[in-house]
Amino acid sequence: MFVKQLLALLLSFSFALSITAQPSMITVEGESIQYAAPDEVILTLNIEKKADQLSDARKQVEAISQKVIDFLMSQGIEKRFIQTKQFTVRRNYDYNKKMNVGFVASHNLHVCINELEKFSQISDELLLMDINSLGNPVFRSSNLESIKDKARIEAIRKAKEKAKMLAAELDLKIGKAIKISERSADSVFNTGSYSLGTATDNVNAEAAEGFAPGQIEVRATIEVSFLLEE
Repeated sequence: MFVKQLLALLLSFSFALSITAQPSMITVEGESIQYAAPDEVILTLNIEKKADQLSDARKQVEAISQKVIDFLMSQGIEKRFIQTKQFTVRRNYDYNKKMNVGFVASHNLHVCINELEKFSQISDELLLMDINSLGNPVFRSSNLESIKDKARIEAIRKAKEKAKMLAAELDLKIGKAIKISERSADSVFNTGSYSLGTATDNVNAEAAEGFAPGQIEVRATIEVSFLLEE
């Protein structure tokens, strides 16, 4: 009985010590938003052809695709920046006649233009080719990672300033940081998405002149815990 009471006493004493041993600290968040001007754009092209024979539909799409690729390369775009995202061939079913009336072949291409001053010219020329649609431009920055790092550093600085201010109101000072964690470091394109049109829209040379690439928003949130000192 005495042994059990002694063990219980030792355990409670140990628990009390563990509570009092917890250091005083403050945990705060710092947030930073940086902006980057995009310097490249990803375009999505779609080429689609219908034919009675599967091989004819595929060959027509392949011929137009090669013409598009040759044009893009003539504009200084390297082949590694031109990528097939999807190539499909399917039966063309007529729901009115309730029967197959041939085949449809389609090719979905992504192209990266890293000279934005060529964006309008290239877009115009592509729309005058025998493609079905060109749209969903995604503007990006090639130095996005360095901008994210800048946002992270600024977020840490703001967290430290906030901790100092809060501690000072309680007549305390902050000590060394004992924990740092990143809550987020995201990039958001700041302007809405839009479509440039289709090949049947009778697009002229002024079609893409008014595009606005906007800016990319880079947001970082950092959580930091500091020791408190008197």
